[in-house]
Amino acid sequence: MSRNLNANLIPVIVTLSDRAPVARANAEMLSISDRVEIFSAEQFLAANLHEISAFRVTRREATLHELIDRYNELIELYETDPGLKIQLG
Repeated sequence: MSRNLNANLIPVIVTLSDRAPVARANAEMLSISDRVEIFSAEQFLAANLHEISAFRVTRREATLHELIDRYNELIELYETDPGLKIQLG
């Protein structure tokens, strides 16, 4: 993160919703809260889902399936715990 800050880039932290306040507090303690973006994973995923589907309700479900399929492919490639995969009910 320090390399990004030194390069005048804005680091983005995506974390669980209950940990976002902790990340914000840590950023404030380090005096970098105005130089980082902190999103809950749910907020980040929902915003990206809308953007990728071009804000069209008719594309949202297909886009969600595409994202989940790609995520699961990455889990297969890089993780040892298959329990990290997402299954839609």
